[in-house]
Amino acid sequence: MYTIGIIVLAVVFFFVLIKLDDLTDKPFEWFFRKIGLSSTVGPLHSSARIENQDLVVSVTNEGADAFLLAVIEGVDSSGKRFFPLPHTLGDMTIDIVDEKNGYKQITKVKIQSEEVVEMFFSKDSLNIESTQSLSLLDNGGKRWPIDLTGA
Repeated sequence: MYTIGIIVLAVVFFFVLIKLDDLTDKPFEWFFRKIGLSSTVGPLHSSARIENQDLVVSVTNEGADAFLLAVIEGVDSSGKRFFPLPHTLGDMTIDIVDEKNGYKQITKVKIQSEEVVEMFFSKDSLNIESTQSLSLLDNGGKRWPIDLTGA
């Protein structure tokens, strides 16, 4: 009899813990978004076009808070993931020779609400014909697809 009571108490305790975590998670997430440490909101609208010898990706943050870019992810025709670096992102030139430094520069990009940022990728380095998809990933791990129909 005591065993059943202990099991019921443990289940109720864990249920309360889970609900308490859900209740506290939302205010903390809101607070971290407001001070710029999180960006799990959206939506983002992005499209691509070819301009000269570059693939230009225009990204518009349609959300209420800033968007923190973590990385750009691509998938080629064989399903292999790759992480291209743009040579220009907004008004910032990215160090594509030193990849580690280039990725550090990308993680510092913050796209404010209603702001439009353009990323320029070299067509030669990206190989757009074999690229099946491109996505932006935020620092929360959420994937935002880039519309490649115009490329």
